Amino acid sequence: MGSADSAHYRQALEVCEKIRFRPEIALTRLGLAELLLDNHPDRAAEAHLDFAIAEFRAMKMAPSLERALRSRGVVGA
Repeated sequence: MGSADSAHYRQALEVCEKIRFRPEIALTRLGLAELLLDNHPDRAAEAHLDFAIAEFRAMKMAPSLERALRSRGVVGA
């Protein structure tokens, strides 16, 4: 996976933001965070992950929240 994959996530994020599809924005940012964490962890990955976690909590999306917390390294999510 590389910059092409990252570009696809960014394109998906752009579309979702235009139509204000909140659940898919959070899921896309989680996917992007996981991609970045797998390839080159940095603050951008953490920012996407933190955003997704907050959104999943707010929208009560438990399975996605658990996945995001696992990616963040939080045990017992």
